[in-house]
Amino acid sequence: MTAVLLWFLDYSFGTPFVENSTASSLIAHTFSLRLPIWTHWPLIFLNAALVNYLLSQHELQPQRNNFAGWLMLVLFWLAPPSVTVSAVLLAMPFFTFSLTILLSVYRQNDAGAAYFNAAFLASVGSLFLTNGAISLLLILLSLLYTRTPNWREITLLILGTAFPPLLFLAISYLADSEVMFHSLGAAAVELPGLTLLLVVSIGALTTVGLLKLLGTFATSSNKSKNSKAVLMINVIGFIIGAGMLYPSSALDALYLSFLPTVLFIQAIFTAQKKYLWHDLLFAAFVAFAIWYWVTVINVPMVAPQ
Repeated sequence: MTAVLLWFLDYSFGTPFVENSTASSLIAHTFSLRLPIWTHWPLIFLNAALVNYLLSQHELQPQRNNFAGWLMLVLFWLAPPSVTVSAVLLAMPFFTFSLTILLSVYRQNDAGAAYFNAAFLASVGSLFLTNGAISLLLILLSLLYTRTPNWREITLLILGTAFPPLLFLAISYLADSEVMFHSLGAAAVELPGLTLLLVVSIGALTTVGLLKLLGTFATSSNKSKNSKAVLMINVIGFIIGAGMLYPSSALDALYLSFLPTVLFIQAIFTAQKKYLWHDLLFAAFVAFAIWYWVTVINVPMVAPQ
């Protein structure tokens, strides 16, 4: 219901940006990929569902709930709408599912297949969003943290990384398509001044969420500690990846930052022990979201020439 309501509000009253240059995407230009704008919110909903699945499978929440997915829907609703589909929305499901597999390797005797699958999915995501290649380094760091690596696991990780781009190059050659870095079509314009307020606000909540997550280590099981540590390694990497997109693709950078933001902020509101300040903070967030959307998103915005 939330996704349908926000989809309706976004396209009934939100004002899209004027199209401009965007993040690099190998697949987008090589095969002239251009998705219709109506796929924007279904992709957001898919990403929200995958985030919920990731958190529920690896002891990252005291009890199962849909808060993280709801939060991702709201953040995308608050973000300035684009006139075409962002490469981030196509790449993010691959990164999220890759991270889900990565968190499952703890205590596995042979995790070679898991590392191959995680690297393969992250590599596919990197074809949609070239900056996402940093996720492949994060997988290697996660492997080194979780277990003593052996040659078989590292070899399978390298093969999983190499297979998608090699297949992509082969298909491009057979299709007689020139491989080029190009945009998928999300707007990369100067964001409204008040968007800085949104970035600062969610940045503050993300920091509080990180501290909250760190505070749960003492009472967590060994598996949960490993999951949280690997999660933090990857989340910090995604924050760096979002920074790499700014300022040339400001809107894409904002979109990509929502994944680490959601994974940290959910730790505040899904804590096992609830206090009054949790409720007050949540009420303040909802009030801010409504005010921000009415004030910033629901007004005409013009991209710089």
